[in-house]
Amino acid sequence: MALETFYEESANNQKEKQHGIFHKILYVLQVICIVLAVGWLVLGGGFLPLPQEGESFKTVLPDWIFFFMLLLSFSLGALAFAFLKKRFNISYDYVCVSGELRISKVFNQRKRKLVCRLDKEDILQLGDVDSASYDRLRTLPGIKEIVCTPNMVAEEGKFFMYVYAQYEGVKKLYLFECRESLLLN
Repeated sequence: MALETFYEESANNQKEKQHGIFHKILYVLQVICIVLAVGWLVLGGGFLPLPQEGESFKTVLPDWIFFFMLLLSFSLGALAFAFLKKRFNISYDYVCVSGELRISKVFNQRKRKLVCRLDKEDILQLGDVDSASYDRLRTLPGIKEIVCTPNMVAEEGKFFMYVYAQYEGVKKLYLFECRESLLLN
């Protein structure tokens, strides 16, 4: 029976406090838009005029258009704030378990989304981002580059590395912010 090795590391957002505040503001705006949309649907929908006898629908059409345009605006606002909220306060986790590297994107320190699982057989090459081999790989046609770090400058004690791998039949170049111990594992 083989002994499993386990190593975990995170690339935390260096602007976590500012992004956390912005995330909360977007969440509040999203909830306000949802409340306004539901309130407008319930209250405004009850006061929509219907054509009287002998009148055509054209007489009340402007009121209906106004109602649906406002409802659509509130709904699209809620969707826009929800989309923007996912772009802030992001960090990444890298987990090595017996030759498999699992990369997860963490949203607001609560939700996780698996980016990929790289088996050691999938990894074709790895190294430092400052090397010539990275520049050569980056210029190859058909290579998809995936940035798995929220920071532009590495934290103290960490460096940027790349992993060139074939994942799901496509050659991809993953960029990490990690310590040397991730390389060893």
